[in-house]
Amino acid sequence: MANNTGKKFGGREKGTPNLLTKELRNLLLGDGEIEIKAKNVIHINKDGSVTVKIPTSESLVLKLLHIASSGKNTNTLKAIQMIFDRLDGRPRQTMDFDVTEIRPMETIRRDPKTYSSVSKK
Repeated sequence: MANNTGKKFGGREKGTPNLLTKELRNLLLGDGEIEIKAKNVIHINKDGSVTVKIPTSESLVLKLLHIASSGKNTNTLKAIQMIFDRLDGRPRQTMDFDVTEIRPMETIRRDPKTYSSVSKK
């Protein structure tokens, strides 16, 4: 059922950060350390290494940081820009208008007999 009331229902509450923004902020402020929950540990290997399942949001953040820090990819600058946009928000864009002439609005009228939106064959 469509919402025709003009009031917003559902979605995030005001001030709740986007999940990717939260994950990115936690990773960057955590000195590179990631806390993996026990339920995501799949296997502890004999050599001490660990196989884990990384949630999608964390995986995307790690991939973005990898691209941004690689410096070898053409998308490096774009990845860095995306990180800053997530953390600081996008800068406001300004638009300049130069109105040199003000004219009254013209009305175009069509003859309904000669104009039809359905083509006739």
